[in-house]
Amino acid sequence: MSDRISDLPDPILCQILSSLPTKLAATTTVLSHRWKSLHLQLSILDFNDETFQHFNSFIHFTSTVISSRDITVPVHSLTFKCSNKTSSSHQRLMLNEVLNSVFDRIRVENLRSLEIASNGNLIVQLPRRVLSCKNLQVLKLNNAIMEDSCNSSGLGFESRFDFPLLKILHWNGLKFLTAEFLVKFMSSCPVLEELHAYGSSHVSLAHDSEEKFNPFPNLATATIFDHNVPITLLSEVQSLHLKMNRRWIRCEQLPLFHQLTNIDIIFTYILLKDALKWLLELLGNCPKLQNFKIQDSTDGYGYLIEVVGDYWIDPPTVPQCLSSQLKTFFLGGYKGNENEFQFVRYIMQNSKVLQTMTIKSTLDADIDRKHQMIRELSSTTMTSTACKLLFD
Repeated sequence: MSDRISDLPDPILCQILSSLPTKLAATTTVLSHRWKSLHLQLSILDFNDETFQHFNSFIHFTSTVISSRDITVPVHSLTFKCSNKTSSSHQRLMLNEVLNSVFDRIRVENLRSLEIASNGNLIVQLPRRVLSCKNLQVLKLNNAIMEDSCNSSGLGFESRFDFPLLKILHWNGLKFLTAEFLVKFMSSCPVLEELHAYGSSHVSLAHDSEEKFNPFPNLATATIFDHNVPITLLSEVQSLHLKMNRRWIRCEQLPLFHQLTNIDIIFTYILLKDALKWLLELLGNCPKLQNFKIQDSTDGYGYLIEVVGDYWIDPPTVPQCLSSQLKTFFLGGYKGNENEFQFVRYIMQNSKVLQTMTIKSTLDADIDRKHQMIRELSSTTMTSTACKLLFD
């Protein structure tokens, strides 16, 4: 029986193999002599230690594959992941050495997508040549560090940031050594469309440094769980998922969100008084807001901390989004406190085109208390006659 797959031309076979992890693609060399070197011609490389029993085996395989490749063969997508649970200084050295060797053997100007990730114990130090990937469109970093040190020419990382085509940027546990470093990194992505930021560290931004940032004009969606990201960068975003903490809510000067239509907010242990004040300012700065969601990050315990006193005062003017735009409103972790109730009633009475209002009570509320909250809200007159009031 003839091997019809092996009769296919190299470009098609390489396209098939590129959909596999590089280790699996390499195993096809046992099929026949025809397949022996195909995995060395792939434009998509995916190195992942999860399929290796030993860390050293992963390092050896990666090093062997990359050293055997023709340096002129372009690499368009590179994924390098290490989830090794036990780490040592020696293993970190080996990991960074092999990653540097990868970048020494590829032409970074061909890279369109790059993902580098490790576990929390084995932090990857990014090779300097990452910053030479000017054609990158996707960059994802997990537990990586950018060090602000000088190379042989006297130039540090911070003087070379340039990602003119980058559209998607994700990070989780990215470590910077200076605030200025973060400024220059984020300012080097002028056409960014998607930003996911989870926890950068070793950064302390002064309030007056806000003026150094220009907003991303093309930003469509952002998920920000990182208080080191200045909110002024996000003023042109269309959809925003935001985790607020005490440090951010007290320091940020809210910009005008010209294009924002969807926002999903998580509060973490913030005084209700501070949160309501911030939310009112936010509504006033979002003229196109259509979908407004406030979540409870702690499953009903402590997301907003009530203080004694009746401090709610209806604003003198109604935000534009309530008058003509807001269609859905969701509030999680509702306790039914007086000031919280006044805020919800304010939304109900001033949202003229609201279609759905969903209230989710706290998990610790008993049945009688939940029924009382439902009666209180149901008795409030809504401006929008088409609005459905839902309880969870």
